[in-house]
Amino acid sequence: MAEKDQNPLIKYRKEIVIGLIALFAFLFLVFNYQKVEFWFFGKMHVPLIILLLIFSLIGALITGIYFWVGRRDNRKEIKALKAENEVLKSATLKPVDEAPQIEE
Repeated sequence: MAEKDQNPLIKYRKEIVIGLIALFAFLFLVFNYQKVEFWFFGKMHVPLIILLLIFSLIGALITGIYFWVGRRDNRKEIKALKAENEVLKSATLKPVDEAPQIEE
C-alpha cells in the first residue's frame, strides 16, 4: 500500500497519542488549580497542583532510591556468582576413557 493511501489516524497515531496525553495533562492542571489549605509548620494556602507535583516527586524519589539500593544488592550477588563461575571453570575435569565395568 502506498504511503499516501494510508489512513491519517494510522499514519499519525504517535502524534495523536502524544496530543491526547498533553490534552489530559492540561485539563488535569486546569481542574486542580484551586487553592487548598496545607499545614507545614503553619497554615499555608497553595494551589492543589503544586502539592500534587511535590508529593509525586517525593514518591518518585523514594521509589528510585528503593530500586537503586535493590539493584546494588543484585550487583553484589552477580559479582559473587561470576567469581564462583570462574573458580568452577578453572577446575579441570579428566575425561573418562571407559565406563566402569560391573562384575556379576
